[in-house]
Amino acid sequence: MKNKDNRPTDAAPSADSTGSPQADEHRLSSVQAGQDLRKQAEAIAREQAAQSPENLESRSPEETRRTFHELRVHQIELEMQNEELRRA
Repeated sequence: MKNKDNRPTDAAPSADSTGSPQADEHRLSSVQAGQDLRKQAEAIAREQAAQSPENLESRSPEETRRTFHELRVHQIELEMQNEELRRA
């Protein structure tokens, strides 16, 4: 399952979940940590955007498509790294 940002959610129980209160607590703290990280990243992005004189409206459609593609590939790479870290 994915949330509105197309990121996997941690709310669904995994197949190896024990159903114990500790497992539920760990899952909730993991979700909270992800939300906190998202808020920090958004704050940093806002700060960087405020400091950048770049005008996004002046980008060509092709440049916008290329940038979007690069961001999507990077997102997939990060999701794969995240899965690998969770397995470790």
